Amino acid sequence: MREIIRGYNAFAADYCRDERISEINMYDSTVIMSYSEALNQCRIIKNSIRNVVERQQRKKIPTIINGVHIVPKELIRTITSTSTVYINLYVSDFEILKKRLSLRNEEKYSMSNIGKIYEMNRKLEHSTREVAKEHPKHVFNIDTSFLEENRIVDMIKDTLADNNTANI
Repeated sequence: MREIIRGYNAFAADYCRDERISEINMYDSTVIMSYSEALNQCRIIKNSIRNVVERQQRKKIPTIINGVHIVPKELIRTITSTSTVYINLYVSDFEILKKRLSLRNEEKYSMSNIGKIYEMNRKLEHSTREVAKEHPKHVFNIDTSFLEENRIVDMIKDTLADNNTANI
């Protein structure tokens, strides 16, 4: 999604010569975002996400859309379908997050970025928990800290089966 928006912004900037286009900052995927930056990106792309979800629902195609820019707090107001489920996977344990990130791109996931990632992760979990209180059948958090991958997949499947849905 972000790549599409960035491409569109480049086109619009060339075509329109409007300085306001530069106000729309879609971060490169190498940038570690704070929660507020991810929320802002979600605001920018929420209509595009809604259009994708509505198309997939119309065609009866189950779809998963993931990324740090998927913030239920923002999207639940735009995508209100009863067949849409938001599942936030998060890591509550700092040491486990640090260990998992150490297996990825060393430059992006350096020690200096882990604190920012952890803080964003926790703020998104808290925000999602608050939204889940209002939408208990459509918004969920799963703490993956001490779970094996197959157990996480099973929990997601169970959540979707319990709700008989599969969109976000």
